[in-house]
Amino acid sequence: MNEIDEEHEWMGYVERLAYKTDPDYDDEGNMCGSCSLNHFIEHYDSLSFPLTRQQFLNNSEVIDTIEAYGMDVERFWRVVQYISYVNERKCVSVVVAFPPVQEQLLEAVDYYQQNRDVELTLKAKGKRKLTIFDPQALQVAFGAITKLLQEHPQDLQWAGVDFAQGKIAYPLSIQRCHVAKLFMALFELLDLPDGAKLQVRDGVSYNKLLLISRLIYAMRLTDTSSYLYDENALKANLRDYAEVEIRSFV
Repeated sequence: MNEIDEEHEWMGYVERLAYKTDPDYDDEGNMCGSCSLNHFIEHYDSLSFPLTRQQFLNNSEVIDTIEAYGMDVERFWRVVQYISYVNERKCVSVVVAFPPVQEQLLEAVDYYQQNRDVELTLKAKGKRKLTIFDPQALQVAFGAITKLLQEHPQDLQWAGVDFAQGKIAYPLSIQRCHVAKLFMALFELLDLPDGAKLQVRDGVSYNKLLLISRLIYAMRLTDTSSYLYDENALKANLRDYAEVEIRSFV
């Protein structure tokens, strides 16, 4: 195996995860690779990561669990790097996109239908607000929106970008959920067995959430030491923030 083939082999987990969680599509809706994967591979030698390969290899608790599940350590190291890169790309110093136009209009129509005693307010910065109270005017307005949603849904899939807010960083609590969900997606792709059914190795944890928790600590997304010893802090984090959508524009 030459150097190029070996490098491609090491990227096996990364490629599968990228195509699953961050694919790109052509104009006809067909998957056509992954921009984040291409950028990661192209700029790999110049990227920086929160931990070194040696620090990763020295983390015996993490390595023992990876090996106990039969995962390849070198491939897993590359996927740790990729997930760190994707989190930085999507959650740190980013411009946030609005929800898709269709999603916003559907939410507005649903709100109107559930609460007919409503008013519609328009507010421009530095200007007086304009409020529509007339039920008939509101019925006409939301009727037109409903018709648009029904007849032209394909024209409403795009999303605008909130340049007014400037660049932001998602809170670490949301970043931890983002990273955890990527690792969970990888485990699903690899079809890892139930840890309870594996042959027990003395001192080795088969707890997948605890593995993710320890990786999150190693990736410097928390300095809370409890992440090293049990999965409860991560569970609480996922319970509170797992539904938050990452809407960065990259």
